Amino acid sequence: MALDFENIFEAVSKKDPAPFNEEYDYRTLVDKILTSNKITNQTELDTALIRAGEIWDALLKSAEGDELDQLADLISDYEHEKIMGKNK
Repeated sequence: MALDFENIFEAVSKKDPAPFNEEYDYRTLVDKILTSNKITNQTELDTALIRAGEIWDALLKSAEGDELDQLADLISDYEHEKIMGKNK
C-alpha cells in the first residue's frame, strides 16, 4: 500500500490552510493533537503536516524541535495505522 505522499514537503505543498476558517482555530487543533498524543482523522493529519512544514527548520532540542519530533512520530503512527488497517 502506498501513502498519499512520498514525503512531508510534497504533502505540505499540496495542502492549503484554507480549510481553517474563522470558526476553526488552527493552533487549538495543533495543541489538541499534541496533548492527546494521537492523530485520529484526516483533518488532524492535514493540520499536523502543515504545522510540521511550518517548523521544519526548528533546532534540535528547542521547543519547536521537540514539537516537530512529536508531530513526525504522530504522523508516522497515523499513516502506519492507516496502511495496516487497509491490509487486514
